[in-house]
Amino acid sequence: MRCVLLALALLLLALVMPATAPGAALRFEGLRGGWQTIPWPFDVDRVVIPVDVPAAGLAAERPADVGATDMTVELWVKGTVADNPAPAATCSAGVAADPIAWVFGNIALDRDAYGIGRSFGISFAGGRPLFGVVGAGGGSLTACGSAVALDGAWHHLAVTRRASDGRIDLFLDGAPQLPAGGVDGPDGPVDYPGGTAPLPNCSTPPGYMPAQSGVPCVMSPYLVLGAEKHDLSPLEYPGFRGLLDELRLSSVRRYGAPFARPGGAFGPDAQTAALYHFDEPGGSAVSDSSGAPGGPSPGELRVGGLPAGPARVADTPFGAGPEPPRAPPPAPAGATPPGPAGPVAASPGPGRLRLVVPVQSRAAALRRGVRVRLGGAPAGQRVRLTLRLPAAVARRLGLRSPRVGERTVIAGGERLVRVGFTPRARRALTREPRSARGLTVEARTGGAAPVRVAVRLR
Repeated sequence: MRCVLLALALLLLALVMPATAPGAALRFEGLRGGWQTIPWPFDVDRVVIPVDVPAAGLAAERPADVGATDMTVELWVKGTVADNPAPAATCSAGVAADPIAWVFGNIALDRDAYGIGRSFGISFAGGRPLFGVVGAGGGSLTACGSAVALDGAWHHLAVTRRASDGRIDLFLDGAPQLPAGGVDGPDGPVDYPGGTAPLPNCSTPPGYMPAQSGVPCVMSPYLVLGAEKHDLSPLEYPGFRGLLDELRLSSVRRYGAPFARPGGAFGPDAQTAALYHFDEPGGSAVSDSSGAPGGPSPGELRVGGLPAGPARVADTPFGAGPEPPRAPPPAPAGATPPGPAGPVAASPGPGRLRLVVPVQSRAAALRRGVRVRLGGAPAGQRVRLTLRLPAAVARRLGLRSPRVGERTVIAGGERLVRVGFTPRARRALTREPRSARGLTVEARTGGAAPVRVAVRLR
């Protein structure tokens, strides 16, 4: 009798599930070039999946809200470092020096809960996978994969987490990426706390972003693929450009030792909380084929950006066909993303310096340096980047010079670099954070006139 009931249940599931087109993956554009529009596109080039639907205005919590117990997050990924140029994180023994380093990588999966804790996400920095987690008590950690995943080929990426002690393991094509025994992250649950209203912390400077000032972080109770979910800044927190396929969320740790790379699409089982093949024949719906109790946990494509993404393509991990050619992103020459206190300077004309400075966290800047995007200079040319305070401010802080940080880099295409503060300046600005309001960054090369941009640290 049980076999008959199971067969009937599977038949019913097959009848109610939407039709799919086999052999499809999703191609994301990472909002490449999107920052050149004013304002840049908001809430596009991503998949959104509600995980705590009471907070999202729906009827019931969904199984995709994994993390209350042990969990596994796995998916297939294909991309290149050239398309995802976030610099490598500083890591030791599988752990990043900055516990939130993952948010500065090219973000492929974002299940952040802004200001609430109980969050996690996956990104790529220097082509290597990062997994970040924030515990219920606010402790955070970023685990660093050891191998480059973005080499232009398909790779299976799996992250497991044990809730009791926070142990994290990361696997690429079945090979462990962390030291034996994994790394020790925050303990306890990391699911979205049921029914919790998003906090009203997603304020943005006027004119710098699409107007969000003083509104709740409405995307907190969602899992988002391909982008930083809150759209705080596509320059500071870049999205992923490449292909994703076969996302499976599980309520157990599926892997604890090396395993064979999967050879086909995932199938549902009793531990599958949500399963996305991305094989829908069209439209914006993203179907969950897990059959999990309390489900399904459907999602939605939100298409847009320059060029528009995500798009369904025939290139899959299992050899359905090559990826179609991309439309090239718009050229950044002359583009001036908006921002308070003049966060961008662009020198027009070929061979001239371009400098982009996004609004960024003061704490992160003091700890790791001010992030700037440099371009326009001939390859191989030396460019000196200098952080400066007004002379009067530097004297009041007891600094010997208005120069509070400096770095020389070798030009080569568009580069994302950091300019660190001197230890003395860091201490002074930590004591008096308002003094950073007059900070500028200057780029100088050869005998050309320098490019100078004001820096906004929130």
